[in-house]
Amino acid sequence: MSNRKRNPKLELSAFYDEMGFTVKVNCTAEENAAYAAQLEATGSLPAGVYRYRDVYSNEPDQFYTVRQGDLTNAEKQAYIACCNFKNVNTIKKCVVFFTVLAIISIVAALISVLIPVLSCSSYHMLNYN
Repeated sequence: MSNRKRNPKLELSAFYDEMGFTVKVNCTAEENAAYAAQLEATGSLPAGVYRYRDVYSNEPDQFYTVRQGDLTNAEKQAYIACCNFKNVNTIKKCVVFFTVLAIISIVAALISVLIPVLSCSSYHMLNYN
């Protein structure tokens, strides 16, 4: 079990971003300059403003804000339900595949065991006649 504390708000915002429920809006050049000055002066950014992290770039800092997408809560719920249905359908197909594979392997094992037994008994039947 992990000793790391979970942050539900952070996980939820990551989920919203992954599902496309939020939109990143790039800041203008003036806003970038203002946020860079504020970050340098205070060491923090206003709530809802984030910095792109590119440690290998010599470009000046770029910032963005995150806003909610155009979907209503009902549309989000319907979208999540559709995604869940697709996931369950994929799991169902995997279960069917592995079940058929198991049945084929059991039949093949039975055939490989029964062929020598049947051929041996038919050989003995021929010798008695």
